Amino acid sequence: MRKLLVTGLVLFSAAFYAQKREKGAIELTPKIGYASSNYYSDEDISNSALSSVNIGADADFFFNNRWSIRSGLFYQTMGSKYRGYMGNSVGTIKEKLHYLTIPVNANWHFGSTRKWNLNFGPSFGFLTAAGINDFDVKDQVNSFPIRIKLRNRI
Repeated sequence: MRKLLVTGLVLFSAAFYAQKREKGAIELTPKIGYASSNYYSDEDISNSALSSVNIGADADFFFNNRWSIRSGLFYQTMGSKYRGYMGNSVGTIKEKLHYLTIPVNANWHFGSTRKWNLNFGPSFGFLTAAGINDFDVKDQVNSFPIRIKLRNRI
């Protein structure tokens, strides 16, 4: 009984120690989410959003308990659906763009427990596939988009 209690106490304390954010600590986070993408322009196009699931993981490398750098790898689908001309007829056009995205963000952790953070920096995307109604258009699409973001997370 005593060995079981000591083992449980060691595992319990190790779990709490793993949550500390100190210099050199690395925090890995798997992510899965819902995305809705669309195109917006001044042209009169009645398009609708394309829904998809985004998956990936990111890692925070801590310089101290306030600053870290976050990077990761994410699979994202973007695009739109709209009614338009397909040859000589009108039909639904579905554009899908598939990207592997690598964010490189600086993170400032704040609050009494450092659970709040503000992150900012670029994200680099690499086009893996692009299609319009199952036709390959990868050669006609921007294959390396760069995005800048500023986000607050609680």
